[in-house]
Amino acid sequence: MTRELSRALLNRKYPHKIRLLAERVRLDDVIAFHIKLGITTKTRSVLKHHARYTLYCFEKYDHAQMFQALFGGEWIIRAQKTGRG
Repeated sequence: MTRELSRALLNRKYPHKIRLLAERVRLDDVIAFHIKLGITTKTRSVLKHHARYTLYCFEKYDHAQMFQALFGGEWIIRAQKTGRG
């Protein structure tokens, strides 16, 4: 049985994200990319402007950078939370 990570945990553990139009994703190529690097595939579906996207999440910046170079897509940068005070 597999367990899904909460969104907060996913954001902490896999902070580097690339968003691709879901219809442009060639799943076999994406799976091969992850297998070649020996990393797990962490994704979320996103609906934006009536289009469906797949958000690919990576633990390491270098892996996200390689993924974006191969498949294109848009970097998703989250604003850093600041401490209270």
